[in-house]
Amino acid sequence: MPSVRPRRPWSPLTKRDLHSVHATSLEILERIGVTGFGEDAIKIFDDAGANVDYGSKRVTIPQYIVAEALKKAPSTVRLNGRSRRHNIRLASEDRRVNFTVGAEAPMVIDLDTDQQRPATKRDAAELARLVDALDYSTNIPLVTPQDVPPPLWVQHATEAVLNNTEKHVNFVCPTSRNGAKDVIRMAAAVVGSIEELRKKPVLSGGCQFTSPLQIPQEVSNVLVEFAGNRIPLSIGSLPLAGATSPITLAGTLAQENAEILAGITLAQLVSPGTPVMYNGVGTIMDMQTANLSMGSPEQALLSAAVAQLSEHYRIPCVINCCLSESKVYDVQVGYEKATSAVLSALAGADLLMGAGMLQYCEVSCYKALVIDNEIIGYALRIANGINVADETLALDLIEQVGPGGSFLTQEHTRDYLKEEMFLPRLTDRHRRAVWEKKGGKTIEKRAKERALEILRVHHSMALEKGIQEELSKIVEEAQRRELAGR
Repeated sequence: MPSVRPRRPWSPLTKRDLHSVHATSLEILERIGVTGFGEDAIKIFDDAGANVDYGSKRVTIPQYIVAEALKKAPSTVRLNGRSRRHNIRLASEDRRVNFTVGAEAPMVIDLDTDQQRPATKRDAAELARLVDALDYSTNIPLVTPQDVPPPLWVQHATEAVLNNTEKHVNFVCPTSRNGAKDVIRMAAAVVGSIEELRKKPVLSGGCQFTSPLQIPQEVSNVLVEFAGNRIPLSIGSLPLAGATSPITLAGTLAQENAEILAGITLAQLVSPGTPVMYNGVGTIMDMQTANLSMGSPEQALLSAAVAQLSEHYRIPCVINCCLSESKVYDVQVGYEKATSAVLSALAGADLLMGAGMLQYCEVSCYKALVIDNEIIGYALRIANGINVADETLALDLIEQVGPGGSFLTQEHTRDYLKEEMFLPRLTDRHRRAVWEKKGGKTIEKRAKERALEILRVHHSMALEKGIQEELSKIVEEAQRRELAGR
């Protein structure tokens, strides 16, 4: 599935709106500040001229420091795959839409029983293999395995994914500095060395603020570790409008932007030029249920606005899409996922994350990965728009075929078929009689069959045995370290 560049990106914010949000975010950072940083981060801010209260761990950041950091953040981020054909380039000056999958669900829908159950390390491996065969741009640890010690899920999941994909592995979100060091060592083992990893980043990290205006100490330590090694880093926050941010979307956006800017600033203070991705995942708290809503229209609006903000800063962005609150793959899933996928693609975000997830991102689903892959094909075709040129207007051809003729056998039709039409692989477009003759299968049934077939036949190119052993060794060392620390 090729990436596309939207011909006319959809923009929910005017230029004046953008400047108002940006100015308010700078006021938040300078007047109110952010709390919770680790000691390393606080000292880095202090040395840079920020106002630091060591007792409360509150940092207020003058506007000039943020401005300098934004100048140093690269406008292009390379995400390499183990295989060169999976390399992608996120560039603010050439916004091309790429889709990837969701991450870190503790539960899965079992492919055989269709029942929800705790995720396992085997699921992490099998889901990675499924994503490797589908059209997604990158791979992610879709689940947090529940059959391994909780503090070590990142190491186990990263090992499982690296062993089962040739695509870039992104948004590994360690919960500790040791976890960050371990996954960086794993990625370095895959490409040969830490120096080679900086040239060929087959893995990127993720750090997320806790709204309102907090970054947990361990998360800031992880950020410092990734930035110190110049590994691409996704920096985000998940404010809930009406709960952990103002109920107004403008207020939520200003706060979310302030939190992300604080993280980007820290990364550039640690190591100027560190590749960063602006990761906006804000949404609302549903006031009827007191749950977050990942499939709401407000979430789609916030995501599109984030795409505009990141373009304003000339920093590649990652936004959530293709999400749903539904517990099964039903009509609700269809309209929530399709709406957010289309709007997000039209907004022109660099990397759209969330496919394969159900139920507030708590559940990963094999069938959903396959169906969402189809939805994304629709979204990318819509974002690609209509190509108007002499060849596509086809005046000479229309004259040649004439009234009552047929275009079906024309060379022009063959030449432009794949460029002009989305050709679904899962959607059924047969007449009812043909559909019934073929078994009358629902899209869920067809998706299940395709997922099973992929898992039966598809295997990524295996890592060399010595590299597999090195990954396993790093996980074993982490386990011994965890036991010794108890």
